[in-house]
Amino acid sequence: MPLLHLFRSQLEEVAEYIGVPDYILGKRSDPDLYPTNLDKGVLLGGFETADIILFNLENGIDQTELYKVFDSHVVDHIYSLYTASAHMRESPYHL
Repeated sequence: MPLLHLFRSQLEEVAEYIGVPDYILGKRSDPDLYPTNLDKGVLLGGFETADIILFNLENGIDQTELYKVFDSHVVDHIYSLYTASAHMRESPYHL
């Protein structure tokens, strides 16, 4: 939970800074998304690009502005994943 607000590329920087061993840093992502997927980065088109697009979406930048910098298919794909997973970023309801 303390790292939940970080993007993947930021988390990698923190891990390097605190000295996480290379065998952990170089480990492939968990392939739990679907059986033939070996890397979550493949699904997103690369974590660096996905992080930049997600940061801009979360900060109110319109998709059409992102089309000027990134391929529209990549932006649309990241946006669809972002909207489909919105419920996972919301605080759980409590009584």
